[in-house]
Amino acid sequence: MTVPTCSELKNGQLIYAAGTPCKSDQDCTTYPRSTCNATETLCQVPSFETVPEGKSDQCSGNTGMTDSLRALFLKMHNYRRSNMALGKVKKENGRFFKNAADMEKMVRLVPTNFVDHS
Repeated sequence: MTVPTCSELKNGQLIYAAGTPCKSDQDCTTYPRSTCNATETLCQVPSFETVPEGKSDQCSGNTGMTDSLRALFLKMHNYRRSNMALGKVKKENGRFFKNAADMEKMVRLVPTNFVDHS
């Protein structure tokens, strides 16, 4: 799953804080069934693939996205877009971004790599 994000990192700013290396599986508590990779001293989540249940009338060939999940993503995107357009999103310095009077609402979410162009 891809989640679009926006970041205001400054030059030299850390993306994340370094954690404590794991020594055993008991150190890996963030995600269920995680194990400690002793060679890299990093916690690893077991690989898994979930296929959402439900129908996909909009894009029948895409088994990884249902119509209800697509609608939820669209709703989540437009909620954040609306807050940004209304000037309700704070910058890192605590001040708000300016209003965006002409920001358009997303009305359909269909990735182009799933569109049949034939």
